[in-house]
Amino acid sequence: YSDTLRLPSLPRLDWQQELTQAISRNELELHYQPRYILSTREIVAVEAFLRWPHKIRGLVPTSEFLPIAELSGLSVQLGRWVLRRACRDLASLAERGFPTMRVSVNVGRQYLSAESLAEDVTSAAREAGIEPSHLDLEITEQMLSTGRSGLAALHQLRGQGVRVLIDDFGTGYVSLGKLRSSPLDGIMIDR
Repeated sequence: YSDTLRLPSLPRLDWQQELTQAISRNELELHYQPRYILSTREIVAVEAFLRWPHKIRGLVPTSEFLPIAELSGLSVQLGRWVLRRACRDLASLAERGFPTMRVSVNVGRQYLSAESLAEDVTSAAREAGIEPSHLDLEITEQMLSTGRSGLAALHQLRGQGVRVLIDDFGTGYVSLGKLRSSPLDGIMIDR
């Protein structure tokens, strides 16, 4: 045994502990990007983007902390936080005069596979006082090949009016047959 064997894992463990604390202390933020109807310039939806303003490291890119969340099993907890926060923010927008606004939330692979996804979505919407039909869940093409439980949850949520979109379409290799049989409402084409 040598102390040097632990060195590569220490930064990851530090990140994991700090991310756990950031979630529990509500130190994360959602930033929103509007989606417009070009012909009318009307904002019809906003897409939520997770940000972590770290006290010491500044704004931590998601590319740095999402892989740690996935490796450490925090991605489901992180997904719940994003979902609840987005629903609360949407309720706030409705109070400010945007009652038909929709919000899009990215769903990670682990969260899609979690048995609690459908209940979490319903619960977050209910707690915020919004209709689930104002939510869009974004998944990737590769996630269409996830287990049956994830696709079953998406079918169940579509029954409540939740829209399911493929984000960054064109970056994966999903067949047209798979697209046709999947619970999808739209695609967002990658640049």
